[in-house]
Amino acid sequence: GHFYILAPYSEAEKRLDALRKTISEKLWKIHQGDLSCMLAGISIRVDDFTSKDFSQKWEAVSGKVQQRKQEKWSEIGAAQMFENFFEPFGHKDVNQGFEKLGHQLRDATSLVTFEVPEAAIPETPDWREAIRAFGLDAYLCKEVPDEKPTVPQEAERAVVYQLGGTDLLKDLEKYQWADTPVSFDFRFFRPVIARGQAGEIADYDALANASDGVQWLGALRMDVDNLGSVFTEKLGNATISRLATLSEAFCLFFEGYVPELCRTYNAEKPNEMLELIYAGGDDLFIMGGWSALPEIAERIRSEFRQFVTDDHITLSGGIAIEHKKYPLYQFAAQSGAAEDASKNLDGKNALTFLRHPMEWGDFERVREWHQKFLGALTAEKPLPRDILTRLGQIYAKEELLEGHRWAWRSLYYFRRLKDRNKNHNDFLDELQSELNHNELRKLVHVITRWTALSIRNKED
Repeated sequence: GHFYILAPYSEAEKRLDALRKTISEKLWKIHQGDLSCMLAGISIRVDDFTSKDFSQKWEAVSGKVQQRKQEKWSEIGAAQMFENFFEPFGHKDVNQGFEKLGHQLRDATSLVTFEVPEAAIPETPDWREAIRAFGLDAYLCKEVPDEKPTVPQEAERAVVYQLGGTDLLKDLEKYQWADTPVSFDFRFFRPVIARGQAGEIADYDALANASDGVQWLGALRMDVDNLGSVFTEKLGNATISRLATLSEAFCLFFEGYVPELCRTYNAEKPNEMLELIYAGGDDLFIMGGWSALPEIAERIRSEFRQFVTDDHITLSGGIAIEHKKYPLYQFAAQSGAAEDASKNLDGKNALTFLRHPMEWGDFERVREWHQKFLGALTAEKPLPRDILTRLGQIYAKEELLEGHRWAWRSLYYFRRLKDRNKNHNDFLDELQSELNHNELRKLVHVITRWTALSIRNKED
């Protein structure tokens, strides 16, 4: 939602106020205050480009934008805004065409845009008419030989974007118009939408049903930690070229590589389980079968760590899981709260799962022991499943805070458990040692909960 423009100061100073007013008037007419655009500018001298404190200019213009947010819609004028706010208002059932757009996005392979004269805004504009009000006509096209939009009247030029790949000249011959100049470009992002065995779009019930264990849904949100300080401090001399390069690098990872990771994960499973809601800038939001989300979160973090070469730039995330009828907007809120919990940890660089924020190193230990528990509980001669409940009771948070009662209870329980399950003594010895001497007890409730959900009957 951010952009920067470098322009001649004299021209920018003359035109910025008029542009701000025009854009705000159009956005108000289309969205009635639900969407706004904050424009602010500062002057930059030649000396500022070579200064080591160039980052201060980015902070200054950001501060101006924040100031504009405190004066939202003021550019329209008090008299007009009085009418906007206090005119008779009734609910309008407006169909902006987003459902149809969503269907088109599923299979689109290219985006064609035409630069056209700015159009008047109709009483109830759809999404295309809203964009056309700003001088752009947009069409989504599939990879079929005969699908090609007709050039709008008075179109000055066209741009064809290849979606989800870099072969921008793939359709060079297809997208040609006699009197309209055309350019070709690409955009990495294409939606990742789970499909069933017959190729149909998988609904949320299907995603939940594909989970291991209980048939629940989950939501994952992740973003880069302390991105502001990355741009202003860690980058050193934050020149325009460095900032643009770093910004583009993040786009390459989130818009280009994260969708590929999700597609690869889906291809590895008997039933596709992930749906990428968005990935761009420095964050992402994924819905899917609950059991897939810890795996894809760790995979994304591992690839990001390799991408930035170690931990000088880190990534945090949060996972929320609930029954499959849970509303999407509440999933978004809960996963956002889980992500915030990770960022409230000292040093961030963490994941919140099953309502427990933990550093990535601790999550790796949790995952390893989760796998060991699965092996012991599904072996030919398995451990009794009540071990999950008993460990949760012995090492409950309140027990760990009240002296060392957990220690003698653990000693008694493990002695009896080993006597009755001698074929698992190696596993139990290692588990007891880790719980009592290496602080695993602080994570055991996450391990046992994760394992319990994974081995429960799907209909539970």
